[in-house]
Amino acid sequence: MCGLCTAVTAAAVLLFSCTQGPEPVGPQSGMTIRATTEVTRTALGADYSVVWNEGDSFLLMNDSGSSSMFGLTDGAGERSATFTGDWLDAGSDGMYYAAYPAAGAVYDSGSVAMEIPTGQTYVAGTFASDCNPMVASGSDPESGLAFRNVFGLLELRITGSTVLSKLMLTSNTDLSEQALNLSGRMYFGADGSFVGYAKTEQTARSVTVTGIDTQLSDTPLSVYVAVPPAEYDALTVRLFDKEGGYVERTLASPITVARNTVLPVEGLVFDGAEKTGAVIMTIDQKNYSPYRMLVNFVMAEGCASFIPGYVEKAVLEQWFADNAGHTMEEFILANQAYQEQFGDIPGEFSVEPETEYVVYAQPYDADHRPLETVTETYRTKALVRSGERMTGSYAWLAADLLELRFEFSSPAVERYWLAVYAGADYENVFKEEYEDELRGVLSVGSVFPATEAVQTLAVPSGKADRYVVLAVPESADGIGELCTFTVEAQRSAAALSSLDVDASDRSFVVRFVNDGSAYVRFGAFQGGVSDEDLKATLAGGGNLLEFESESASVEREFVNFKPLTDYTVAALAFDADGVAGGFYRADFTTLDLIPGEDSEAYRKYIGTWALTFYTDAAKANGPYWQPVTVREEVVGKSYLVSGLMNSMSGTVVTDDAVRAYFTDGRIEFAGGTPVAAAGANVTFEPFTSGMYIGNGYSLYGTWSADGVSFDESWDSYDVIGYAFWNNDAGAQVDILFFYPSLLPQTSGGMASTESFVPQPPVSPGWK
Repeated sequence: MCGLCTAVTAAAVLLFSCTQGPEPVGPQSGMTIRATTEVTRTALGADYSVVWNEGDSFLLMNDSGSSSMFGLTDGAGERSATFTGDWLDAGSDGMYYAAYPAAGAVYDSGSVAMEIPTGQTYVAGTFASDCNPMVASGSDPESGLAFRNVFGLLELRITGSTVLSKLMLTSNTDLSEQALNLSGRMYFGADGSFVGYAKTEQTARSVTVTGIDTQLSDTPLSVYVAVPPAEYDALTVRLFDKEGGYVERTLASPITVARNTVLPVEGLVFDGAEKTGAVIMTIDQKNYSPYRMLVNFVMAEGCASFIPGYVEKAVLEQWFADNAGHTMEEFILANQAYQEQFGDIPGEFSVEPETEYVVYAQPYDADHRPLETVTETYRTKALVRSGERMTGSYAWLAADLLELRFEFSSPAVERYWLAVYAGADYENVFKEEYEDELRGVLSVGSVFPATEAVQTLAVPSGKADRYVVLAVPESADGIGELCTFTVEAQRSAAALSSLDVDASDRSFVVRFVNDGSAYVRFGAFQGGVSDEDLKATLAGGGNLLEFESESASVEREFVNFKPLTDYTVAALAFDADGVAGGFYRADFTTLDLIPGEDSEAYRKYIGTWALTFYTDAAKANGPYWQPVTVREEVVGKSYLVSGLMNSMSGTVVTDDAVRAYFTDGRIEFAGGTPVAAAGANVTFEPFTSGMYIGNGYSLYGTWSADGVSFDESWDSYDVIGYAFWNNDAGAQVDILFFYPSLLPQTSGGMASTESFVPQPPVSPGWK
């Protein structure tokens, strides 16, 4: 990656390793790109430019899904450098997008998705070469790409009298707030703007800078940390010594980090450890009600896993009184309510107001030997009531747009809690869990400032017949009175006169006869699904069928489904304004497989093959090979395939045959076909009870003289691609399937970078 250069510091040079893939196949074109960084200099003349290093590479993509790796061939240590690579989609036009670093990057519906690591390496006077993500775009990449920084830099200025080994930044703000994850999968615009982040791995709360190992003094040590652009009002810094002890400091006032800027932050002092422990816990109720508590659990050095949890202090004391001589670890194992964790997580716990809790973590080392239990006692805040009130009203702005308006009893109201439920969910979910509605809103509601007294909600028409709105005002004096009201959904006269289904073994035909609708949204579902769930699903999507007349009769065929399986076809009718009307469903069962033609095309797939695939864990180690046998089941219709079960571990179990279908000249592993034994990570079963079903949730293998390739990719599967090849394991060819679009770097182009803009130092205060 790139390093940061100041006027007195040379760029750090680190190697970024790329996995070499196979020789590309298909149309390709050698391409050379000149890549440069964005240039900005301060009035003082300090140069915060970003330079390219030996071993750097970026991923070039386009909106049709093609991508290729480009590696640096000339210009190391400069802002502008030449990169070369092979572009497979020769002759393609439109926009191109580039992401640096290349690992884990992908183009996604107008944004570039990148995987931001949880660790950064300290380099004196700069940042490590793999810490600064950048993006670029252009219609003609061979004319040059100008990369833009997507992050800003925190320059933490630290003084003290001990050796600083590493530091950790943790964002303590609610995950519903944007841009407050520090690592993990994030999305950026081609102009470098921050789009959002994927709420997946909880380790995204923290980022750790390692390798500092520097004796502190009265002269501030600058540690650069690349972070997403945001206002940080709840940022915690932990400073560690060589023995693992640390101090913990949290911002006393907010700071704002802008894209492409360097913000010096002063006031951090480390004169020695104040805390120890294999798991670091941060407890927060700042933005929460008295019924909710957030605890960030962060693993320290030497911790491989831990069991998190919390318990009322009085309950814990009584347990020890009843179990004299037992340890805290024994209590945790005997009362374990949460699974063992192998990464940092935030835990949101339901609590009682004004109650003492013991928050705990039982850590384990790499050999699963227990380490010392970490505990912290915390007293939750009280539920203080005020006399504040609020009233609400609503208006439908459009068929799918609901406006809520609130008024408050006085200007003292600072914020309010809001929860909106569809009628059935209010009765069956909210009321079932919360007998006390006030407690329910304070437990699950969203918080808005009183200045945002108008809320516009996207509510697909037809999702429910009514909605229940619950809101509670809050002032400095406490929680006010509960406000509730009901919103009646809009309904139209749109209707069908009939909805009929004619089922076969793997297909069925649906006949719609219109009665005044402009269109319907429809879909097929597996298993028993309630009317409420079907309406909610179709209101938000489904297949679209527009009618040419008020009495039109239209047929639609669903193909490649499972035989002898219960399905439901449902439809929701809409008028020309998009307002939902009548709802219809038909329940049926597909037939058993009906034999087809015993053709040469069907017979080609029968035999013993060698199977290769890549997994996320194995892609760095090369492909995995395994023998697979395909034999006849129902002539012309299906096969039994052995050798797939437990393929992650390489163990072939007895009688592991699974069904595959012969579909349009291809072999198909349909959705719902299990291809891994219990406990393995590989499965192809997207069709769970109640899940919406569309055509195409399958892996299709196409036969050629060279073998059979499976090229359908679904991100939800651990194993993305398969290949049956040559009937001979000894004649295998390396084929990369985990990321089919990541191609080897075989030839080489010019890219430029952007310079960071230094900001005046800030002293937010630390507590």
